Amino acid sequence: MNSTLPVQPILASAIFSSLPKEGETGVKRKRIGTECGPVDDALRGGIGSGKGGMTCISGEKGSGRTALAFAFLTSHVLSSPSHQAVVIHTTGTFDVLRLYNAIEQRLRHTLTTTAIRKTANQELDPGFNPGARKPDAAEVEAEVQQMATAALDRVNIIRAFDFVGVVEAAGEVREKLETSINTVQQPAQPETTAVTVESKAAAAEQERRQRTEIADSQDDEEDEMLFDASTTESNPEALNEQTEKPDEPTRSPPDPQEAVDGQGKVGMIVIDNLAQVVSPMMKSNYTQAHALMTPFLRSLAHLMNTHQISTVIINAAVPPPRTTKQNPQQTPQGQALETHKPADTPSSPSIFASITSHPALGRSFPHHIDLHLFEARNWSVSLRY
Repeated sequence: MNSTLPVQPILASAIFSSLPKEGETGVKRKRIGTECGPVDDALRGGIGSGKGGMTCISGEKGSGRTALAFAFLTSHVLSSPSHQAVVIHTTGTFDVLRLYNAIEQRLRHTLTTTAIRKTANQELDPGFNPGARKPDAAEVEAEVQQMATAALDRVNIIRAFDFVGVVEAAGEVREKLETSINTVQQPAQPETTAVTVESKAAAAEQERRQRTEIADSQDDEEDEMLFDASTTESNPEALNEQTEKPDEPTRSPPDPQEAVDGQGKVGMIVIDNLAQVVSPMMKSNYTQAHALMTPFLRSLAHLMNTHQISTVIINAAVPPPRTTKQNPQQTPQGQALETHKPADTPSSPSIFASITSHPALGRSFPHHIDLHLFEARNWSVSLRY
């Protein structure tokens, strides 16, 4: 069984022609933020989609990696009523209630802020009526719950038990996207004119007479007139069909991408988490695990570039490997000390010296990621309120 998604070949000239030329501004793609000012400022507005939209959030359990992924997911599904998302979870402990609470909290904050601004603008209006009825808190809460439920219905959750399940889930997303686009691009079938049984019988009778009877040379014109008259009388619809129809204005076909967006398409994939299914393979066969993970990440990047979607991968963090120091006095005589290799020392991903852990899945994994975020919690710092 092939556990990798097939990558369609693309000509280099096609990729080069799609790149923005020098001096062209191009279309500015909207980034997906978290509605948290400092975080969005650090990410220059949020994460992207399509090319450069593969984001990884690495961190230990309890560091806030899932909360950050839920923030991106919430922003995506609430940005448009047609936006959908797919969550591929491998741990079996996906908390749907936590996602619902995140969506509900975001909606409550948005509606409250909007109501405050609306009230402030109305008070500045000279025709403002102080006795006007304001929406009740219960009505606002009911609206928030209704909108949160509708947003949660657009999040598809897929359970994957191993790496093959993750690959198959991504393949299902690919098939769904390609099927929706092919349905939009399929041309409409031309309208077929219904032919009555009488017209078919008349045409068959006319063809039989022409084959079996030899008309006199002097009566050719009369026979042709009789045949034409009989055909017209037996099939009056044929005469109507021969009449020229007025030219109808031609309509340009709709853009497939816009049509799919209007119907609602998957615009974000969240994998929670990839280390859960890849780390066991790395422990048994490190080389084979990388040989399976690399084509999958490349296929996932191709899927993102083709359909302009965002991908958020949640990854684990592992402690640094233990380094044993050898005492020079215990070194046997005649045996030189092993030379230090900088490549053997893992570089710390954090600028803080107290953070010693690093992302899992090896050193080649970050090369497939466009934006890699590392979250850590410093337990030595005590917070005072």
